[in-house]
Amino acid sequence: MNHRLRRFQVASILAAVVLVALFAVIAWWQIRRVDVTVASDALHVTQQVADVVFDREFDDMESRVQTLASNPAFVGYVSQALEAGAAPGAHVDAASIADLLQDRRASAGFDTAAVLDTRGGVIAAASGKSKFQRASSTDELVATAREKMTSTVGLVVVDGHLHLVSVAPLVQSDTLEALLYAANPINAAMARKIGTASGTEAAVVVAGSGNDLHIATSTQGVGTDQVLLDALGESIRSAMNGQPAAVDDGVSGVGMEGGTGYARATAMGGRNRGSALLASLPPQRFAPLHHAILIPLGLLMVLGLLVLLATLAIGWTRWFLPLDELATIAAAASRGNHDVDAPVGGTGPVSQVAVSFNVLQKKIRESRGPGPVPAPTIRTASTSKDAR
Repeated sequence: MNHRLRRFQVASILAAVVLVALFAVIAWWQIRRVDVTVASDALHVTQQVADVVFDREFDDMESRVQTLASNPAFVGYVSQALEAGAAPGAHVDAASIADLLQDRRASAGFDTAAVLDTRGGVIAAASGKSKFQRASSTDELVATAREKMTSTVGLVVVDGHLHLVSVAPLVQSDTLEALLYAANPINAAMARKIGTASGTEAAVVVAGSGNDLHIATSTQGVGTDQVLLDALGESIRSAMNGQPAAVDDGVSGVGMEGGTGYARATAMGGRNRGSALLASLPPQRFAPLHHAILIPLGLLMVLGLLVLLATLAIGWTRWFLPLDELATIAAAASRGNHDVDAPVGGTGPVSQVAVSFNVLQKKIRESRGPGPVPAPTIRTASTSKDAR
């Protein structure tokens, strides 16, 4: 019986392992499917929120620049200073323009401001926390304002930092006198606005010298940002080139501290070329979803194991033990001992076989006739247990 018992135990263990493995695969597939769906939806919303936030910032910046550029007193003062400086032997009083610009810059909420000549050269500049610097990356904005005689705004990388820059024409009597340039740095507050509104982590990525990518502003730590840059470098560069990722195809799983997170790099609209939005969801954000999936599946797995154990127990008592006892008695009968009948219980196939076997035993005893009967020595399941 021992080898039969071992086989039964091995089969039971294998059945339990298969059941657990099946539930593990189902749980993994369900978690993966939910994670990707939730991440795709959330990161797509982040792009929409970023577009709204930046559009508001653009409109506000452009409106303030237009207000100052259309101020008759400001334009008239600049025009008179330029006209006076154009006289033979004279020079433009840049210092007086800078003083006026410094006052107007502070009241308008610009970090840096400048009055440019019609070719884009700096006449006078004023700055707050940041030192004024007009990089060549602003040439496109300057050219647009000059040629179209209208204000323009965009994100520009200046000295490795991302700035919101607006340029507007200074017009006096339908004549372009100069250009007003204003800039504000994009700081962590911008990223927090996007992250808070969308419920994700957000970062703005720019390309520095040598086309190296770096974070202009972010809601996450430096270490996590670097992990995302390394993992999604190509996607970020594609976004910077004006190729926004598809909603379904742009989500990438990224190994982060604590597990797998998801991230997506997208362009931020036509006025944001040269920068990209990097939105992400860290692994910790998925923990409640995972618990909501694993707890019901875990309970279902436990229930399945209980059903399996109950089935095996019933099979053991109703099939395995009766068959083992019948096999033991049949083996004794094959050695000539026909004096012990097989136990009969129930109406199942095993009981029917036992009844037929007992009928055969009885016929053999009757055909053998009366006589002394040796004491039978039969090893049944019960005696086997006693012997052990």
